[in-house]
Amino acid sequence: MSVITTEELIKILQDKFPNSDIDVEDIAGDNNHYSISIKSVDFKGLSLVDQHRLVYNRLGDLSNKIHALKIKTINY
Repeated sequence: MSVITTEELIKILQDKFPNSDIDVEDIAGDNNHYSISIKSVDFKGLSLVDQHRLVYNRLGDLSNKIHALKIKTINY
């Protein structure tokens, strides 16, 4: 499995969630275990489960490069 750097993940999330506040942390220091926090108007009216689904959908195949992903979503 290939890995993705923190900087690459931030760039991708910024492209997928423009005008959002995004924080990414490599929690294991291995470019394979991440904690992300996204504050976005895109989550308005969505349940927490649907917010997380939206993140996974927008990441698409990228999720194959990440072993563990902790997601925190916040609606503006």
